[in-house]
Amino acid sequence: MTAPQRKAARNNNSKKSAKGFLFPMFVCVIGGELVTIVLAGFFAFIFALVDLPDVVVTGFVFVALILGALVTGHLCGKAFPQERGTMAIICGLMMTLILVLVNLIFFREPITAMSFAKYAAILVPVFLSAAMTKASKTKNSKKKLKKR
Repeated sequence: MTAPQRKAARNNNSKKSAKGFLFPMFVCVIGGELVTIVLAGFFAFIFALVDLPDVVVTGFVFVALILGALVTGHLCGKAFPQERGTMAIICGLMMTLILVLVNLIFFREPITAMSFAKYAAILVPVFLSAAMTKASKTKNSKKKLKKR
């Protein structure tokens, strides 16, 4: 193999590796955001039916955020088994940034270091714990993998 061929192969491999982690990372973040949005919509529907104090509403919002973070962390753990923690932190910070930007767009709340830190302090440990726990495999899932 000549030097130009090696260089072309190296560039091709770097493009594949960039695609190889960007798409799963995008799927992880979008999956967590979708869970958060669906739960927030469900809770909003419940709040429209029942008058609840602000403390309870805030609690349900945190539940939606934490469940979205769990989904993102779990998807990161599945998509990136070798570097779970690192990718969970990256996906978590991306999801947190998206939440802060959505908060700015819809509620006109200024973005400050505290608003980002508030979300990050709550969600990043959840991302890490979800990504670091291994999914338990049942006998049926092992049989299905062996048949393929």
